[in-house]
Amino acid sequence: MVLVLLACYTRAGLAAGASSPGTAHALLVGVSDYPFLDPGAQLLGPRNDVALWRDYLTRSRPDVSLTVLADGVKDAGLPTRQAIMQELERIAGEARDGDFVFLMFAGHGAQQPASQASIRDEPDGLDEIFLPRDARGWDSARAVVENAIVDTEFKQAIDKIRAKKAFVWAVFDTCHSATMTRAVRPSAVRYRQVSAQQLGIPPDVMQAARTRSVGSVADRSGQRSEGQPQPERVEPAGDLVAFYAAQSHQETPEFALPPGAPDAREHGVFSFTLLQALEQAPDASYTELIERVMQRFQATAGATAVPMIEGTALSARVWGGQQNQATPWRVSRKGDHMTLSAGLMHDQTPGSTLKLYQTPGAQDEDVLATVVVSQARAVDADVKLLQTDGQAVEVNRLPEVMYARAWQTQVDWRLKVALQHGGNSGCEPATPALESALNKLRQQDALAKRVQWLTSESAGVDLWLCLRADRLELLDADATVDVPAPAIALQSSDADKVADTIADALLKASRVLSVLRVAQATGMGKALDVKAWVRRPQPGEPACDELTQPAPRQGSQAYEPGSQMELREGDCLSLIVHNTSTSAVDLTIMLVHSGFGMTALWPDSPQMFNPRIEAGAKVAIGEYEALSDSLGRERLLVLGLPVVQPSQPISLAFLAQDNLDTSVRTRGQQDPFTALMMDAGFGNVATRSLRPARQGGQPMSAQVFSFRVQPK
Repeated sequence: MVLVLLACYTRAGLAAGASSPGTAHALLVGVSDYPFLDPGAQLLGPRNDVALWRDYLTRSRPDVSLTVLADGVKDAGLPTRQAIMQELERIAGEARDGDFVFLMFAGHGAQQPASQASIRDEPDGLDEIFLPRDARGWDSARAVVENAIVDTEFKQAIDKIRAKKAFVWAVFDTCHSATMTRAVRPSAVRYRQVSAQQLGIPPDVMQAARTRSVGSVADRSGQRSEGQPQPERVEPAGDLVAFYAAQSHQETPEFALPPGAPDAREHGVFSFTLLQALEQAPDASYTELIERVMQRFQATAGATAVPMIEGTALSARVWGGQQNQATPWRVSRKGDHMTLSAGLMHDQTPGSTLKLYQTPGAQDEDVLATVVVSQARAVDADVKLLQTDGQAVEVNRLPEVMYARAWQTQVDWRLKVALQHGGNSGCEPATPALESALNKLRQQDALAKRVQWLTSESAGVDLWLCLRADRLELLDADATVDVPAPAIALQSSDADKVADTIADALLKASRVLSVLRVAQATGMGKALDVKAWVRRPQPGEPACDELTQPAPRQGSQAYEPGSQMELREGDCLSLIVHNTSTSAVDLTIMLVHSGFGMTALWPDSPQMFNPRIEAGAKVAIGEYEALSDSLGRERLLVLGLPVVQPSQPISLAFLAQDNLDTSVRTRGQQDPFTALMMDAGFGNVATRSLRPARQGGQPMSAQVFSFRVQPK
């Protein structure tokens, strides 16, 4: 959002005060209602985002000095411009050396013509602004959006806090992109940006601002234009980390989350996913945390933006390293009924199991009982006693308040599918044969375990079915309707044959999504350090060729896990994997095609039967030439299974399958993880779970990179 916040700062290092236990401050701002803007500008999610953050901070950081400004939130102040600026000023006055300050802003972002004072820092001639509740639109006399907070004002307010040597972590779940692509857009999805037209800014004023910027800002070499004074740049003492929900050209969606929950509420997908990542990895660094967010985005329908992170202490631990383990969830018992203060948002799905303890800090072995989730809602769940290990535990003898730690997570493998037509989608209404085939599919018990059917108005759809002539296209959540997509031919009027054809395609798509959900559920682990490298050969330079050493070729650009890369035809892509753990790791690398096929890159042939890399070893995979025959987003999936004890190497190359028009190959060893993957869509349905590593064990590592290839 506020890129100028960090434009002046290049200092790197660990967080000032990360090791000193100062006071923790938090300001949560959520703007849902805009009484002075048109009805189309109203939001639903910011108030819910703030409520989630408040609950999280109250549970995980009870020592925090918390202030909430959000409409529709109990006991919160209104998020007006004056209230927001006053609270930032108050925190700056109270902050001391070693303090930690968390700032979160959810609401609409927009742009306005840059002021004379800020024009040099805005290459496009536009200031980024955040809209508080009392934003009133364009004031032509003052040439500003009335009551908006400009990015430079945020910078000045945060600088005052940092001047006190306090660490600032700022999260902006808003965006300034007003571009609208021809994507499939369910009515249940809103976007957190307001266009200049909605704010009443005349088009000629916006155009003049862009034109005025040309030749009047500092060029890339650091020179400045005649008559423009060089502003004084003061480097504050405290460190800053800033998270942004999207790139400046992308949209920030909100919709009902978690998908499928009976009590799902609208949330910003970035805030919601960030909180999920915090629950999963409370001891992560800021860089690791944003990587986890991006990885979860890979299997989250509608999460199409690429979050940004900038700052001076990206390698520091979240919250200054003061919270280094997951906070146990509270379990309340009334009679024989037990309620868990975690739900679908926290990956506690029906069938998941948890261990109960008498106190939050109890040792792992001091287990009171094991419970299983019987019914899950968005943020809480009902649990019941699970008799295990020969123990006969009576519910009524358990304490009325206990604390739970996740043990086994039951993954929901279902592919969420909807038929799209009408509007700007360009998709045709279903023919009688297609409608009959879909009705048959909806009634199939076997397919019901793989597919959940939604309506065209639903949010959280993984796959859209779009009929064009005699082809049924399969569009993922971020596909646009004017770009070629994977499709199957519907050349028969026989509903049974059409149903079989569609079922085969859906099963292929569900397998791809299941692999990504395994990556999402298991997390990134700590065993493997993986980087993708992209090289664009210049005239006279070697074309793509196999790396003989685990080092990138000169001129290669590095990308971290979770990154989304834009490649050009002819680019060379490689991976370098370093086993940083103290045990061997069995490595599998899959290329997941946009056409729902998967190719094994490591091991890449039946002759390479040993995918194991020893502790401390590095391997290079590639280079591979980028081809422009792709239909959309493709992914590289890196899976690492730590070797706990001497055993046969495990390869997951059996996951490979061709694109939609050919059959599926499913074969592999029946180790526990292979069995889990077979349940995920590659074999018979059973009930298996993912269990976290205990007592120092290393969990599976799963890391995802995604990319698109543009023609030359």
